[in-house]
Amino acid sequence: LLPADVVHKRKEMGIKAVMEGKAIRFEDQDENGLIYEHQYFPVPNDKAAVTQLAIYSIDITDRRASEQERKRLQAQLQQAQKMEAIGTLAGGVAHDLNNILSGLVGYPDLLLQDLPEESAKERAIRGAEAANHLVFKLLLIWAVIIAAMTLYGFTQ
Repeated sequence: LLPADVVHKRKEMGIKAVMEGKAIRFEDQDENGLIYEHQYFPVPNDKAAVTQLAIYSIDITDRRASEQERKRLQAQLQQAQKMEAIGTLAGGVAHDLNNILSGLVGYPDLLLQDLPEESAKERAIRGAEAANHLVFKLLLIWAVIIAAMTLYGFTQ
């Protein structure tokens, strides 16, 4: 037996199909959680009056579950693509900065050796060291994203 609200809805849709004289399609769910798609087709007699109703119902529970799983996987893929783009950007910026800064940060002690403290050159070298530290952080972000993507199977 079906719950009263399901029976009522199906009855209403049948009346609607008969009154409008055209096919109606709708979905509902039974007490067991199964989802059904129904199609009600009015059947006219030889005088064009609707005297019968042909009803076609099919269990679409698996189809709905598959659609939901597909949407979930699509969202997961989009998130992975965003992570990949951010990782690629971070890695590219880090490598470019590293190439620019390599001459300055390779030997900061030698460069600072005969400079007075708080000189413009000393501040520039310290700034280069800070930039190098930022490069390291960007490379770390890139490595973490690549590792996560590999762990979850999103790399090719």
